Amino acid sequence: MSERGSSSRGRGRPQLPKERIRQASISLRTSRQFHDQVARSAHDAGRSLSQEVEHRLFEAYAGEARYGGARWATVLQRLATAAATIEARYQTSPLDDQLAFKALRRSWLTVIDDEAPWKEPVLVGPRSPVLWREADKVYEPLIEISPGNAASRIKLIIEEPLEARP
Repeated sequence: MSERGSSSRGRGRPQLPKERIRQASISLRTSRQFHDQVARSAHDAGRSLSQEVEHRLFEAYAGEARYGGARWATVLQRLATAAATIEARYQTSPLDDQLAFKALRRSWLTVIDDEAPWKEPVLVGPRSPVLWREADKVYEPLIEISPGNAASRIKLIIEEPLEARP
């Protein structure tokens, strides 16, 4: 054997130290249809396929950051989906139609309540009606409640949700 064949060196050029590596590799398997879509986008933007994928991923993370992080982005996406659903159901914008707006408001409150950091107790009894208030009108309170008379004015029966019972 020649001197070259007995060498313990590996093939190719030596690896760079970790602090000098600028890019990392990600392998990705995807459908042909998605690949073609990304390839068209890359071509239209004048980027390579890898540059387009990196750009799209960066934009997705930047979008989440714009909305306060991944959790808030998900909540806001649910609100937007609710608005689109209400608009499709009523065939008008909730900003242009009173009934569609009320439906959207109820839907959004449900989404927001779903994200509450506590479990809501089940209130037994009639539900409080939602009052529609006109923007320019001044309303008097229906019942005056202060910390001093709150206990005598309000009586709630709170029961554990059925799924929490043994």
